[in-house]
Amino acid sequence: MFAPAGPFRRLLAALASLALAATGCLLELSTSPDDLPYADRETLAGRVQRTNDLAFDLYRELSNTGENLLVSPHSIAVCAAMAYAGAQGTTRQQMAAALGFWHAPADFHPTMKALNDTLLSLGGGQPPDAFRLGLANGCWGADYWPYRTEYLELLATFYGAGMQRLDFAGHPEESRQAINQWITDQTGGRVPGLLPPGCIDANTYLVLANTIWLKAAWLKQFDPRYTYDREFTRLDGTPIQVPTMEGEEFFRYREFEDFQAVELPYVGEQVSMYLILPDAGRFASVEAELDAGQLAILLGSLETTWITLRVPKFSFASTFDLIATLQALGMVDAFAPGANFTGMDGVDDGAPWINVVAHKTFIAVDEYGTEAAAGTAMSLYLGIHAAFIAERPFLFVIRDQPTGTILFLGRVLDPRG
Repeated sequence: MFAPAGPFRRLLAALASLALAATGCLLELSTSPDDLPYADRETLAGRVQRTNDLAFDLYRELSNTGENLLVSPHSIAVCAAMAYAGAQGTTRQQMAAALGFWHAPADFHPTMKALNDTLLSLGGGQPPDAFRLGLANGCWGADYWPYRTEYLELLATFYGAGMQRLDFAGHPEESRQAINQWITDQTGGRVPGLLPPGCIDANTYLVLANTIWLKAAWLKQFDPRYTYDREFTRLDGTPIQVPTMEGEEFFRYREFEDFQAVELPYVGEQVSMYLILPDAGRFASVEAELDAGQLAILLGSLETTWITLRVPKFSFASTFDLIATLQALGMVDAFAPGANFTGMDGVDDGAPWINVVAHKTFIAVDEYGTEAAAGTAMSLYLGIHAAFIAERPFLFVIRDQPTGTILFLGRVLDPRG
């Protein structure tokens, strides 16, 4: 081991001092300032840092299942940002605190656009079959609900999410399927059925969605001839046999006190996968201590080294309902009647509120590269408290107001008589 001895956090603190002395900052963007539309380097770096902090907040809230886990913090942040554009008052403040949306209002949405545009520029000049990163945003509403023009223009300008009209009341299931099909198409078929059955009905006010699809070839691919079934030991100590890739090459790598880390770049060398391998018996402690700042520091300390690399092939999907997770982070008011989204409709009646936050991810890693996809959808609901729809039997009373005398009392079981 060539890393200095000492606890994990002390080691990272020392590495941070070296990084600061060498670069003057912890986060560097490869894109020049002139190429960053609508936002300067410092503002964009701050946005990235907040999204990365959100990544670990989400991870910690979702990692207690004992199962594989994949979350796309950028997808969640972008989808939530479109709802945030219509939030006001305490609802807005809670969203900002939970999601790291602390920017001046005039800067926030241009900064999100700048980040999305920068991400979409990655892989320029690379063949589509070697590197592809796609991001898309969608917005669906109904003709019979009011929407502020300013809100719709903001979504179209900064998120490319022009309003698409659907008949939520007359065709709820068809509306759900249409939105799910759009999400499936945008993710190469890897995120099907994001919105669950029954989540759209006559009281659905608005649906917002974001998708991310990455398909990238390794810069240094594994030779399938050297992929064999090898033993993989699970956290409970039980061994299983899994197809495992193997190769020897120069990679950026470092061995720390309790773990190893390596960078596997994709074609174009603008996006990489980083693997962090805790020592036996140290997974829980390494996982618990790692955060966005420490990750940036340790990855910046990797050095090019000739190594033998052995990595299992893997593929899985994760599905989440994020309402409880976001509530745990402090975003509470947005999910109940009384939420303040008056920036969407201009009506201060405690509606709409968010009733669905669906998030689904997929990843597959093999000898040739990685395919990963994510979809996030938010549905906003008006609720039956604001509507009286007599589509079933009801009672009625005809009452004299001055005296309170009931003149007639009856019921309607069949309006036809």
